[in-house]
Amino acid sequence: MRTHIDDLSTSIDTLSAEIAELADRLDHQHRQQRKVQFFLDIRGYLAMNKPVGDYVEFGLYRAEMMIGAHYILDHLGLIRRYVGFDNFAGEPSMTPSEAARLPFIAPGDYKSDEAEVRTFLEKLLGNDRAKLVVGDFRKLEDRDGEPAQPVVVGVIDCNLESSIEAALRALLPRMTSGGVLYLDDFFLNLTASGLWHEQALFQAANRFGRRLVEFNTYPPCGRAFLVFDASK
Repeated sequence: MRTHIDDLSTSIDTLSAEIAELADRLDHQHRQQRKVQFFLDIRGYLAMNKPVGDYVEFGLYRAEMMIGAHYILDHLGLIRRYVGFDNFAGEPSMTPSEAARLPFIAPGDYKSDEAEVRTFLEKLLGNDRAKLVVGDFRKLEDRDGEPAQPVVVGVIDCNLESSIEAALRALLPRMTSGGVLYLDDFFLNLTASGLWHEQALFQAANRFGRRLVEFNTYPPCGRAFLVFDASK
């Protein structure tokens, strides 16, 4: 193991160049890297324990994360369907508190082409395994009865508090015991009392009788949890 003693004969200029090279090499090579890493990390866990269900994502955008899930996890044979929720019109209108907490987000951000996404996913996954639920998923009537089946991997990639709360209400009751929940913006929405995400997540888990086990953190803002039935 190399220690600081091994570097005593190395000039600071050389060390500086080495550190710059290391930082560049370890930095994210693609903005989806943390999400791909999440799938790689849970692959072995899913393969060994074999929980079965749907992959469900709230805040689909251009389906990049869903595509990653297919390439990394689909061969396990554990994912029945891929279900994505989005209005495809971008961020909806925000409450004053949401706007104050997220000044870098504006209504209409993250708008995507529904037809393009649908065509690609149906080609990649098949019509019988890919389902897009289009609309404001904060409204129960816009969810088309989904998620309708057990969920083995749930993803919440939303910015607004109201969207996250709605996604938690929809997902947690449907998560199969041993399923994996990923929240991409867990470390955003800071309040005076701490992490808003943490409070919302654990309140929803208690409400639906779910026990959460922290799995891993995906910098800068993502965190994953294993979900179990609290009564067992």
